[in-house]
Amino acid sequence: MFRAGFITVLFVLSLFSQAFSRVSGPCSNCHTMHNSQNNSPMTFNNSTQPNQMLLRGDCLGCHAQGGTEAIVTIGSSQIPQVYQKSSEDLAGGNFAYITGLKQGKDGGSGDQYGHNVVSIPGIEVDSITNSFAPGAFPGNGHPGKVFQGVGLTCAGQHGCHGIRGNSLAPMAAIKGAHHRDVDGLVNGTDVASSYRFLLRVKGYEVSDWKNSSSSHHNEYYGLKTPYDDLNINCKCHSGSIDGYTVIPVPPDGTMGEFCATCHPTFHNARYTSRWPDVSSPWLRHPSDYAIPNDGEYADYNNGTLTYSTTAPVARTTWPISGISSSVTPGEDAVTCLSCHYAHAGPYPDMLRWDYSKCESGNASPDECGCIVCHTTKGD
Repeated sequence: MFRAGFITVLFVLSLFSQAFSRVSGPCSNCHTMHNSQNNSPMTFNNSTQPNQMLLRGDCLGCHAQGGTEAIVTIGSSQIPQVYQKSSEDLAGGNFAYITGLKQGKDGGSGDQYGHNVVSIPGIEVDSITNSFAPGAFPGNGHPGKVFQGVGLTCAGQHGCHGIRGNSLAPMAAIKGAHHRDVDGLVNGTDVASSYRFLLRVKGYEVSDWKNSSSSHHNEYYGLKTPYDDLNINCKCHSGSIDGYTVIPVPPDGTMGEFCATCHPTFHNARYTSRWPDVSSPWLRHPSDYAIPNDGEYADYNNGTLTYSTTAPVARTTWPISGISSSVTPGEDAVTCLSCHYAHAGPYPDMLRWDYSKCESGNASPDECGCIVCHTTKGD
């Protein structure tokens, strides 16, 4: 009897990290020819339906399995999980705080804990915002509004990863990127060489997807002064990539600008500062802005100048030389990920700490990220 099997030629499978980005292993770790073996489907997500690209799983089938491990091993491949119930979360966070698969550190869960990726079972269009991105420009064509009533996907037109072209499906948006993934320092020239496949974003990818200590963490790229207005002259649109036009991308390749393609008024100097004076007092907290090298800020992290994983910083010099355990006020910058998780986190508003319990005169930088920079406020 014919048995639909697999091609077992060894190949290099690129994933998301320095150590695991080029894992040698059989094609069958990720691909199936007919999605059938011994009369059973070969997908990771318990679906009987085949996936595009002959894959055994789509984005979520591979990276959101809902199990008890933060990193799943399939054959010789290491697969980071963004939806799981282990005791630890990877650097990007964990969508499990939205569904309640995992409870937040404050005992709660729900829409306010993260981005609503509607293809994850149990997650629906955000009940609070209707998936209208807070801080979006009012125009109907702005990326921050295309999700309204639709919800987010991992990639494609309604997602973050890969090419965000009009009507582009998630798998088509990242096609081929895993096979060409660049490790360590990533310069954003294409999807495969962009930070975590966020098109045009630069950075340095840590080896195991974990911000675990001052000497072991991702390095983000940022600016010393935020862009005046990303909406001027269509700065976020790249023209054409692989035949797709009007694709929102960060013009300088920073993580903050990438977030700003959907949340621009939370980032642009024109909306956050006393424009045109890009300085304090701020109307909104700045992002892509160098930590001042004076006053309380010069005593970053209790004066130790040690990198804090509670409130990560961005590096403003390119190329990033590697992982550094120190922070230099006046050079290193605040970025969106200084305060928020990318996917979802254990506190409301995707925050890295319990903002409601940051008390002036009674706060520690280990528990309240605000105090990492605003060093005198916790005394």
